[in-house]
Amino acid sequence: MEEFLDNYRYFALTVGTFFEGETAILLASSLIHKGFFFCTLYHLLFIPGVVCQ
Repeated sequence: MEEFLDNYRYFALTVGTFFEGETAILLASSLIHKGFFFCTLYHLLFIPGVVCQ
């Protein structure tokens, strides 16, 4: 799972917000806390997924 996140972290977040927005946002928030994501890019990527739902 860590290798997958290293390779596709922001793409997976963007796709995840289109299919299951709330769960992807909660998961990404915990990964930001652990240092896998940067907060600024996270906000830019989850907004389109939430708006399109």
